[in-house]
Amino acid sequence: MQKSSLITDGNKARKKQSPIDITNEITDQDSMLKASKLQFSYTIGDLKTIEVTGEGFSCKTDNGCTSELTASHLPDVYKLWEFHAHWGTEKDCGSEHLINGKGFSAEVKQ
Repeated sequence: MQKSSLITDGNKARKKQSPIDITNEITDQDSMLKASKLQFSYTIGDLKTIEVTGEGFSCKTDNGCTSELTASHLPDVYKLWEFHAHWGTEKDCGSEHLINGKGFSAEVKQ
């Protein structure tokens, strides 16, 4: 896995967050992430809304959600609030973000 080492002030207003192209030039290899354990714990009933579109889906919880995400390389436990996915009709056009200029068939984001 890689983590981004790019820090920029060009997005102070947060008006242009996506899409981005994650390139080798702006990332550093982090060996700690390779062995990282990722765990998602879902509590039945936490999803309050599910919206399905022709190109993806979106799921949301509310403030009482107890579902959480942990990872051995992260300092905290993260509560689930929203996650969504989208896909395309071609194998390289469903993802919103690119890796080294390459698109992918789908993308899931939390």
